[in-house]
Amino acid sequence: MAQLNITLNQEEILQLLSENRDDAFKALLQNCLNSVLKAESTEQLKPDRYERSDDRTDSRNGSRERKLNTRIGRITLTVPRHRNQPFKTMIFENYSRSEAALVAGMAEMVVNGVSTRKVSKVVDPSVPWQRCQFHFSKNIADKAPKKYQSGLRTELTEMFNAKTEDEAVKIKDRIISDYSDVAEAAMQCLDEGFESSMTVMHLPSGMRKYYRTSNHIERINKELKRRSRVIGIFPNERSLIRLMGSALMELNEAYAVRKAAFSKATYQQLISSDIRSELKVIADNQRGMLVA
Repeated sequence: MAQLNITLNQEEILQLLSENRDDAFKALLQNCLNSVLKAESTEQLKPDRYERSDDRTDSRNGSRERKLNTRIGRITLTVPRHRNQPFKTMIFENYSRSEAALVAGMAEMVVNGVSTRKVSKVVDPSVPWQRCQFHFSKNIADKAPKKYQSGLRTELTEMFNAKTEDEAVKIKDRIISDYSDVAEAAMQCLDEGFESSMTVMHLPSGMRKYYRTSNHIERINKELKRRSRVIGIFPNERSLIRLMGSALMELNEAYAVRKAAFSKATYQQLISSDIRSELKVIADNQRGMLVA
């Protein structure tokens, strides 16, 4: 199975995060799809370019350019040619010049398990987790007597809105001192889960609002439920995966062209500081807790 690794350098990432990022997205999409086409050609011919092998089923015969219209503009695809057998691609049906065909083809690849190539994304294994502050606050309040819940939620909101982790710790200690006699279970919940809910405090302030809760994940789940509810009963697993795959790709396209979650300056602050080292230490500690 062909392996396709797509990597971005720092300059390309910054272009994608900038306000005028359409050209960067077009270039990224074009490079990705052309890489997939090359990988599919190699998979069908068996040996790699210029490699001699008895397993070779055909030979290359140049390429041709085809245009594809997308929501971010027209891109140019370099489509391989084979000398004897026609080149086949799973990207879209008959090289249709509409994005609908591209989305349908991508959904079909999801259903078929993407058998002609594998797209690999390298992710740092040392990634810390952030407990959703909204749900954590709800968990704490639910463990307290009802007459104290409203005031407790207000103080928890103050804690989560603290500008620094030290300030949040002071507020947490004050809350535990004030409520330990009347809401012992709630205070135990707060004390045990506090650190995992404060991972976001190590990020630049411009990133914290986006990562402090799981709202964006829940919106995706809500949309998937809405789509599946319309169908009701799926005839088989393949039809379910096809629908969910299409829905996720539509959401991904919408996220790709909307306003960035944080600014270029915030990203620069992240990569030029010791924040990543701090996050790695947190991740290692969290992983150690899981092992224990």
